[in-house]
Amino acid sequence: MSDPLIRCASKAAAERQIVLYIHTVMWCSVRECRGPNGERLKRSDWLAAVQGDLAIYNARDNMVATLERPDLERRHQVLVPLFDVRVLTYADGLLVVGYRLNVASEPVRECRQAWFCVPTIRA
Repeated sequence: MSDPLIRCASKAAAERQIVLYIHTVMWCSVRECRGPNGERLKRSDWLAAVQGDLAIYNARDNMVATLERPDLERRHQVLVPLFDVRVLTYADGLLVVGYRLNVASEPVRECRQAWFCVPTIRA
């Protein structure tokens, strides 16, 4: 008689339901590179940098990026999360590109967003 856990894993593999869990967290200084409606901004027009824990992880069917800041009692989101994330590496930082929900528009829409992230040492 085979182990039920192995049977379950074999069945999931056969049905191609294997889930790969990736979770990366690093303290970063982040600047948004696109405007609220997804329009490209010149580097001089990028929003001011905010710092926090950049987390990139696999959430079911796509990659998600969040920027959170630890508070004394809880953690809170600094920027609206990005979905369907792609990460490009450069000599001076990372470009995290994805989609976010624009809740200010009526109806709510997805818009393209990019974050330029520079890993830093937490002060």
